[in-house]
Amino acid sequence: MTTIRNKKAMTIFTMGIKKSWCIILCLLLLIPISGLSEEKEKDHTLPALLVTTGVCGGLLVIGAIWRWNDVDYTGKWKMGGEGFFGENTYAGGADKFGHAYANYVEFRMLARMYELIGLRRENALRLSALAIFLLGTGVEAIDAFTSYGFAYDDVIANVCGLSLGYFCEMHPKVDSLIDFRLGYVPSSRYLRMEKGSNFARKYISLTNDYSGMTFFLDVKFAGMGKRISNSPLKYFLFGINYNTIDYSPRGEDKQRNLGLHIGLNVPVILKDIFGKDNKGINISCVVFEYYALPFTNLLFQYDLNGEKTRLNFGISGRLQIEF
Repeated sequence: MTTIRNKKAMTIFTMGIKKSWCIILCLLLLIPISGLSEEKEKDHTLPALLVTTGVCGGLLVIGAIWRWNDVDYTGKWKMGGEGFFGENTYAGGADKFGHAYANYVEFRMLARMYELIGLRRENALRLSALAIFLLGTGVEAIDAFTSYGFAYDDVIANVCGLSLGYFCEMHPKVDSLIDFRLGYVPSSRYLRMEKGSNFARKYISLTNDYSGMTFFLDVKFAGMGKRISNSPLKYFLFGINYNTIDYSPRGEDKQRNLGLHIGLNVPVILKDIFGKDNKGINISCVVFEYYALPFTNLLFQYDLNGEKTRLNFGISGRLQIEF
């Protein structure tokens, strides 16, 4: 059964590429704008092409296994929206935050890879932005020929996450002030549903487990100037958060929770304890700039569905106190 599904997914992937080749080709023709032609010290075109192909190709193959194994290929272009953050949408809008977050992280990580192979920073950012935009739009172009359809609100979410990442990379002061993080622990409903599933199904499809996710947009006291960054306030952050419960996987108590939070700035704490020159700690700090540890944030949330106020301890759908 798994083999049949994977073959179906790859068939949809192949047919979608064939149908949307003109869109993808037009986007590929924009690559010279990335500024690779300005690299005078060394020709980085081939290494950059290999990195781009490896990363984007790998993500597309994963998408083929996960995204298109249970959908029907229609062969006709279908376009429409999914309702953004509406109450009756597929994931209550958590999927839009997921799209934005994925593009934010993918862009910044790919830019780092380009810099490691020798590209100038400006060129690395341009090429990464183009590649990630092409990747997200390519997925939607393939979706357009399936029962999913081309979701313009997904593209908007992709561009928002990509733009935030680009803005932070271009302005270090903003980057020191703002974080976009994901808090995730697999939900109990997801674990029950996927018990006994194969690796691809269990660990790739967790990207649909929105009941286990909380998205954080943080403002860090450590980035507010020397007076504050030299005070104990540097160990804290605050911001807005969003999560949904029982939308994906489906349940009976659907929640769309929007709120404020205060939390611990884990990277700053680790560096002060273990030192800024510790390589292991520095790697951990990069991870914690994108991932929110459980129990390090206190969330005050309002359920847009049930019009209830809740206190959450940093794990979506767990340890909630309603009042």
